[in-house]
Amino acid sequence: MTQAKHMYGRTKTDATRESFRRKLVHMHLVLKSWKKQGYRDKQFWPKSLGEFAEWNDPDRGIFSWTSPNVTSKSNLRYKKLVEQYWKLQEKAAPHLADKPDDTREKRIMLKLAEENARLLWANMELRSALVRAEPNNEVLKRIAFP
Repeated sequence: MTQAKHMYGRTKTDATRESFRRKLVHMHLVLKSWKKQGYRDKQFWPKSLGEFAEWNDPDRGIFSWTSPNVTSKSNLRYKKLVEQYWKLQEKAAPHLADKPDDTREKRIMLKLAEENARLLWANMELRSALVRAEPNNEVLKRIAFP
């Protein structure tokens, strides 16, 4: 870990664990925002444990580390954190399979088409009701019926 490079023992372990925890918290917040939006945006999401270990964002207190032991499932010090990482990856899988822009645009277009159809039918029903209520209305005769 960049921050813990010159640390030793318990201090180094605590710094690494805290960075690991902050990465997981950030991933959880990103996943939560994707679920709320209904699509995946361009926020960073690590694709592998290697990318997760290299992730460095000092502004958030997130630092990289070089030891592969940190993300090993057999390492008892970080075992629960590694399990949480894999659970987050599992929950994010549906969002990661989608292309961020294509899926979003398709959903928006579908919603707009449905709304357009509803408005068109509502307009036709209103016009029909007005014609039935006042069949000899000059204004209704001049307006084209869709």
